[in-house]
Amino acid sequence: MFASAGRSTSLSTSGRSSRRSRGGGQTPATHYVPDYTGSGYDDAVAEDRKLGVDPFSSPDVSFNPERARALLAEAGYEVVREGDGYRAKNFPALELLYNTSEGHKQIAVAVQDMWKRHLGVSAMLRNEEWKVMLKNVRDGHYQVVRFGWIGEYNHPATWLGTLLSYSPQNRTGWADQEFDDLMRSAAATADPKESIRAFRKAEKRAVDGMPKMPLYFYTKSTLVKPWVKGFKGNSRSVQLVKWLWIDPGWRDNPSNETAFPELEFPAPGRLGAP
Repeated sequence: MFASAGRSTSLSTSGRSSRRSRGGGQTPATHYVPDYTGSGYDDAVAEDRKLGVDPFSSPDVSFNPERARALLAEAGYEVVREGDGYRAKNFPALELLYNTSEGHKQIAVAVQDMWKRHLGVSAMLRNEEWKVMLKNVRDGHYQVVRFGWIGEYNHPATWLGTLLSYSPQNRTGWADQEFDDLMRSAAATADPKESIRAFRKAEKRAVDGMPKMPLYFYTKSTLVKPWVKGFKGNSRSVQLVKWLWIDPGWRDNPSNETAFPELEFPAPGRLGAP
């Protein structure tokens, strides 16, 4: 059985408004909220894709180095052929910061290679211990940093909230009044489905601003014996033992219901007596 964990990895840039799998089944990301997030977000993703209107799976977000080189040229950095690769004229060398981890180092090396190979942009790598890196990121002493986010609750707001202009978790320096307003409106929308739609609209605004470059969504592989029932993948990758049970007739019973009902959020409205 394969379960997904609610965590994302991205590159953040300081002071401004090609994807590759790491071999663990990670999902390449074109946006900030994992597609499997609950509270109706996963349903909205499925509906948009069925209708062919998902803004985060359109050709505009696919791997397109030619377009990237054209955009660099528009910004004043013409990309020219140099040997077997490219060189972005007059583009200053970047520094990519990451905290100590072999996996994070692999990401940094891959990004460094792809930027050089496809765009002609050079990047130096800077490695720091976690606490040191956190202080430098907090103080804005970086250009580009590898970072991740673990969902604190099963709702898109946990990811998008890190981009609010007033959030202490916004380490990018990006501030956008329209995004802030869209987030407030989404949170104040009582109808759950319409609220999620509003959060998706806010996410589109943030993706257009691109203060973070999404890389991939984490996944987690778990082996489960076929006679163990009640194990279901979820965005937090958290399993309660009370959900699990042993089914002696598992060969003839394909169902996978939990031993006890999972808790559901109450419908919008007042709780208890008025």
